[in-house]
Amino acid sequence: MAFAESGGRPEAVNRNTNGSTDHGLWQINTIHGSLLNQGNRNNPADNAKMAYTVWQRAGGKWTPWATYNNQRYRTFLPQATLAAGNPTLPTTTTQPTPQTPAGTGATPVGGATAPTDPNAVPAASGGILDSLGSLAQSFGAIPKIIGTLLSGGLWLRVGAFIAGGILILLSLIRLSGAETAIKSTVKNAVAVGTKGIIK
Repeated sequence: MAFAESGGRPEAVNRNTNGSTDHGLWQINTIHGSLLNQGNRNNPADNAKMAYTVWQRAGGKWTPWATYNNQRYRTFLPQATLAAGNPTLPTTTTQPTPQTPAGTGATPVGGATAPTDPNAVPAASGGILDSLGSLAQSFGAIPKIIGTLLSGGLWLRVGAFIAGGILILLSLIRLSGAETAIKSTVKNAVAVGTKGIIK
């Protein structure tokens, strides 16, 4: 969310068309004036505390943030997941460009100079940590795939699909009259098999 809101810049300031201004990593809006005065809005820890308060006041929902409502934050989920899994490894050498929240008319103050590639690969500095970070980023999708395969919901859908297919096939057999032919064939096969056993 912070990357989507501010491009990861603690000093980010965006002015909105309604006259309000967003501040810091989490782009806390000036409508929360007293909250912005409870710490240094450009300090990441203070700004995160402010964001947590806004989130709590919204009933534990992210709806106060435009980048949540327009799903822009999803672009940064792979980076965030990798960083949360191992915060000591570098995940990228570039910072994403601060984005203007859709529908708010916000304008970044001072312009953006950071590259926009949120999936940039770590620079090769020859260090083992950089190599491990690059390897971890390459295989970052594997846990998600395994999680999907192990989820009960997936297998429930697969089972329902197979059961539905079998029911459709049985219905088609019955409707086509092939049921009589199948019964006759099975009866003949049983008779032939029985004769072979009796002999």
